[in-house]
Amino acid sequence: MRSCSEGFGAIPDKENIMLKQILNFLKDEEGTSAVEYGLIVGLIAVAVVVILGTMGGGLNTLFTTVSDEVTDANTGAP
Repeated sequence: MRSCSEGFGAIPDKENIMLKQILNFLKDEEGTSAVEYGLIVGLIAVAVVVILGTMGGGLNTLFTTVSDEVTDANTGAP
C-alpha cells in the first residue's frame, strides 16, 4: 500500500493523468454550478405559482368550458 508521502509519482501514468483531470475538474470554477441551477429553478417555480394564482379562475373556466364542449360533442348533444 502506498503512503501519502509518495505523492503522485508512485501512481502509474494513466491513473496519474486521470487523477489530475479529476482534480482540475473539481477546481474549475467556470460555468454554472448546481446552486445557480437551483436558484433558476426556484425562480421559475415562483413565477409559475404567481401566474397560475392570478389566472387560476380564468383557467378553471376555460378548462371547464372545453371539457363540457368535448363531452357534448362525444354524446351528440347540440
